[in-house]
Amino acid sequence: MKMPLVVRLWASIAVQLVVVVNTAPASPGPAVTVPTEFPTIQSAIDAAADDTTIRVKPGSYRETLALRGRTLILQSTDGPDATLIDAQGSDSVVSITDGASVTIQGFTLRNGQAARSPEQPSSGGGVLVDARSGTVVNVVLRGNVITDNLADYGGGLSAVAESSSAVTLLLDGNLFTQNEATRSGGGLAVNADTEATITVTSRNNHFELNTRGNCGSEMFLNPVAESATVRFQSSSDEIRSADRTGTQELCGYAIRGHLDVEMTDALLHVPVGGIGAWVSGVNGARIRLAFLNSRAIGIMGPGVLDFANTALYSDADSDSEMTVELEDSSIIGAGRPEVLGLPGAPAVTLNSSGRASVLLRQNSLRGNFGPVARVSNHGTMNLVVAANAAVQNYGGLQVENTGTLTAFFTNNLVADNEMDALRVYDQGTGELRFVNNTVTGNRGAAAFFVSSAGQTSAVITNSILFGNDGDDFYSDGNLAEVTISRSNVGTTFGRFTDGGGNFSADPRFQNPTGQDYSLMPDSPCIDAGTSENAPADDLEGHMRPFGTAVDIGAFEFGYATPTPTATDTPPATRTPSATSTAIPTNTARPSSTPDSTATPTIRPTETPPITPCIGDCNGDGRVTIGELVLSVGMALDRRSAQCAAVDRDGSGSVTVDELVAAVGSALAGCASR
Repeated sequence: MKMPLVVRLWASIAVQLVVVVNTAPASPGPAVTVPTEFPTIQSAIDAAADDTTIRVKPGSYRETLALRGRTLILQSTDGPDATLIDAQGSDSVVSITDGASVTIQGFTLRNGQAARSPEQPSSGGGVLVDARSGTVVNVVLRGNVITDNLADYGGGLSAVAESSSAVTLLLDGNLFTQNEATRSGGGLAVNADTEATITVTSRNNHFELNTRGNCGSEMFLNPVAESATVRFQSSSDEIRSADRTGTQELCGYAIRGHLDVEMTDALLHVPVGGIGAWVSGVNGARIRLAFLNSRAIGIMGPGVLDFANTALYSDADSDSEMTVELEDSSIIGAGRPEVLGLPGAPAVTLNSSGRASVLLRQNSLRGNFGPVARVSNHGTMNLVVAANAAVQNYGGLQVENTGTLTAFFTNNLVADNEMDALRVYDQGTGELRFVNNTVTGNRGAAAFFVSSAGQTSAVITNSILFGNDGDDFYSDGNLAEVTISRSNVGTTFGRFTDGGGNFSADPRFQNPTGQDYSLMPDSPCIDAGTSENAPADDLEGHMRPFGTAVDIGAFEFGYATPTPTATDTPPATRTPSATSTAIPTNTARPSSTPDSTATPTIRPTETPPITPCIGDCNGDGRVTIGELVLSVGMALDRRSAQCAAVDRDGSGSVTVDELVAAVGSALAGCASR
């Protein structure tokens, strides 16, 4: 039977009231104050019901706190400078166990010394978080100063989970400083055992000047069983060690377990002679190291040889799986050069004997004192190196392979480095693809060096290898099968297959002295490439192709073209000069850089000037499909795509009228507007 209208309306209102009641924020629980109502914080903890907020007034409280199975909030009224909890070396300052759910906010926690036992080392001098026997412990530490604490593991904080237990730990805006671990994890130690999971979310924290005996001056992450998992997600943290030789600031060591380390918007100060972040997996571990939109800065020591060491280091044995993501980040001043017989130390070191996936994308690698990166594969690896700028380093990228390697190098700028830009040593099976890269101005024996004692297949396409001090391309002639096509290559040594479309000519960079390696309007590299396997965007994120064909090198010409006026001289057409020479192949290694006078001068094509029209981004007298796509992208607010010939009013965006005018130009041909 159909319900009456009034009943149906009332039922609807009742349902909505239930929804409102169930989704409204819960009213705050009871609150008590220390020392107004309780003389000590521990006495307040013991007496308070769950969900109570314990407010602590300023003072120095000489006690240790135990929160066993409690759900409480401890909150200072005036912040850590005014409110101190001092353990006086008697135990951990705070111990949180037995399924507790606790928030601690606004305290200084100091002078803790974790209790030792003959059976196991001590943990958590400042804070101990311990989950056992299937329990789940949830902890929030917000706005605290954790300092001058001591333990074997986790001088500042230790999280331990065993036997199907779990810990979730949120660290927000804390300072961990001058804590000490006699073994590992001066600031923080995380240890997960059988079927246990620990998840640490760390944001806006400072870890600095903590020390350790073995591994991880600032933090130690350690899943020690096949079923153990540790996840460390860091956001906007700053990490600075006490600069002791051999220090790893972040030390991740997975034994059979799963370790996931993700650092976003982080600032990592690489210690003298040490390592910024080190993640290692053995005995079937699965490890991931992600350094995203972050910075690593090397710290110089007082001596001539006291350079910073490796910023990021990851390795995995033959039974383990490794994933590395270095993306949208900068590494500056790391590494160590080869001096006085000492081997050079790269800014990034990656070494896998198992299964590996490595992504190095959109990074700025400048001013490092060693090679930019050394990647060693002894198992199976997929390596992608895309859209990086490696400029003014001691050396470029070194790749060593004895296993099976698939490597893609696209859109990279490698310029003005002291040693070779790219060195490949292959004793296994290597498949290399080198597309739309610009390699120039590097010193050393060879810019692109390939040494093969295995089965190496290398394809070089749409790339500039020109203007380097040594050979622009060098192959030792062993077993490498190298094909070069549609590229601008200077001097070469060794055997390769000419795939067609190659030439050797001055690339005509805008301003190499000022490190601007984009192309001049009369560059022979414009429209000289192929779209086959070419990346969709260039190094700066501009769409390819801009003109009639893909340009050679990492930069697509035309996006910075100024708005032409009636008195402007139009830029050259995007056609490579017919006077470009073929690649010279050396039968003997040259003793010096080829005579620059042998390179023909590329001049603009002498054609009558063409009046530009709306949408003619490159000024060649017509509007192409690619330029229309660019115009649509600008209309949709694609800020990286700029074409002044579309944005005629200079407003910074494309209007519908301007877009329609560009389409009309494409259909009707160019005419004065």
